[in-house]
Amino acid sequence: MKTPKLIIAAAAAVLSTVTAQADVVIHITGSTAFRSGTITAIQTLMGGTGNFKAAYGSTTGTGTTSSNRSVIQGTIASVPSAGVVTFKCSWSGSTGGIKTVVQNLDVTTWPSIANLPATNTTVGIADASLNFALDTGTFPGETAKADVTMEDTTQAATGFTTTTLTEIRVGVIPFEWVSGNQSPAALNNITPLQAQAAISGGAPLSLFTGNPADVNQVVYVVGRNFDSGTRLCFLTNSGLSPFASVQHVQAIVSGTAGQAGSSITGLKLYQAETILGQSFTIGNSGYSSGSFVADLLATPGASTAATSGAGIPAAEQLLFGPGHLIGFLGRSDAARACRTSVIGTNTAKRMKFNGVQIWNEPILSTGVPTSYNDDLIKEGVYTLWEFQNLAYRQSYSGPGKLVADALAAEITANVPATSGIKLSDMHVTKSVEGGVVTSTQL
Repeated sequence: MKTPKLIIAAAAAVLSTVTAQADVVIHITGSTAFRSGTITAIQTLMGGTGNFKAAYGSTTGTGTTSSNRSVIQGTIASVPSAGVVTFKCSWSGSTGGIKTVVQNLDVTTWPSIANLPATNTTVGIADASLNFALDTGTFPGETAKADVTMEDTTQAATGFTTTTLTEIRVGVIPFEWVSGNQSPAALNNITPLQAQAAISGGAPLSLFTGNPADVNQVVYVVGRNFDSGTRLCFLTNSGLSPFASVQHVQAIVSGTAGQAGSSITGLKLYQAETILGQSFTIGNSGYSSGSFVADLLATPGASTAATSGAGIPAAEQLLFGPGHLIGFLGRSDAARACRTSVIGTNTAKRMKFNGVQIWNEPILSTGVPTSYNDDLIKEGVYTLWEFQNLAYRQSYSGPGKLVADALAAEITANVPATSGIKLSDMHVTKSVEGGVVTSTQL
């Protein structure tokens, strides 16, 4: 017969084993521009295809790397103490993610594990049909708070600094300007001053082409809302304050933007709305995801769209009529905008920045170029980029923090070229968003 002490010791050992391998759920938000690189790293940590279960919102994406909502579950060999790891992903934008973590806000769009398939496969579910219930039966004490956020910018640049986050620099994210479907071939380059002109409510095409005959055609910017780190990077790299006012356009679409058969039937200034508790006047807000901007740039019809009439309030009417759309995107969303695999006649194309081209043609049907001229970024010739960070509250601890740190290490070591550039490959740096690029080799 075992003594009480032996029984107690055995029970403690069992409890210790269970605790050491307790399953972990991690809620991750932030940058839509670096969503693809982050998801790729998560799936790599779990052993790659066939070793994890996943479900994603199929309305906003064609897979986990392009959808704004997803849930991924598997084990991570390098963090055995985490047991079965579940990532719930709700991508909102870099600035919004920082505020969400700093202010410990609730998020209502964490996909439940009820969405997952029974086997190690990946399924798409229409966004409207996703289950967003918390899984407190599986994860006792689970809350709707975000644990980790991905940042296109530093916390300091956003103004949300009441709680200092732990920020881990993991890579470099390049940005690209894209001109929309059916835009003129000559709309192929942009400078910071041209960007400032277009963002003020439209600029004549002749400002971009140098052709006086183009003066009566207009170029408008379709862009992101204040949630977005991409917006902050666009403004600072155009020589403006990260809090500068803009005049973005909003499209009225027949069908589903970015899908075959869709068309832009109307253009207007973006409607007034409240983002992150702050009110934005007409024109000064924008879309909540880079995928939405990409899909609009891939959709035809902007140059002939209505700018008055039904569905367009007088206060939101454009002063100069229909025109051509341009937008500012992360690398993976730029590929989405330029792909011809969905809309075969799509002519959306990347634009040079200050005359510098960082891609090599031909462009594949997926919108990805044959290769990138990344040496131009690494050596400081192309300056439209920022550092990517993974961040969490300084109080974050336990197996969840271990997994977050493993994710940061995986991105740092293996960031895919379709999303960004390794830190170790960079020979230049910048101290602030949109700042002067300086060499690290001197």
